[in-house]
Amino acid sequence: MKIDDTVLPGIAENLPEMLVLRHRIHAHPELAYEEFATADITRISELRLSAVEERLDLELQLGRHRVVIGELESFVATYPLRERLRGLLMIALYRAGRQVNGAIEPGDLVFFSTVAPGASHVGIAIGGDEFVHAPSSTGEVRVERLGAAYWSTRFVGARRVL
Repeated sequence: MKIDDTVLPGIAENLPEMLVLRHRIHAHPELAYEEFATADITRISELRLSAVEERLDLELQLGRHRVVIGELESFVATYPLRERLRGLLMIALYRAGRQVNGAIEPGDLVFFSTVAPGASHVGIAIGGDEFVHAPSSTGEVRVERLGAAYWSTRFVGARRVL
């Protein structure tokens, strides 16, 4: 969701209620392994995570990147395969002036802003100022230089996963 000046006051006014999602605990954990509840628990958990992602995105749009970094790091550690959470973390770290500690190493994820503001493209550093990525939906995989004019101007940040 993108916000503009016409909806910003309403979001800022309702954000405290949205923040309650931050503190919600899964209801009835004793039912987690009951067969009849599995599908609903999965669906509700997905809805909850989507709502959290939406709230965190709004907080970033409101300029609260430093406030949400810790929460995003926790969510990314808990849900390492959620691309949107990882992308939001990259945006927050970038806006806070933080990136990978030290030089980019092979295996680090590298993020670029190619389509829209924020991280919209990802590659994997392979060393020697190079990274591997798939620049289109055709499945073609290419090796590029991080220092190339196109990529260096679109670089958002890097993140070490392990």
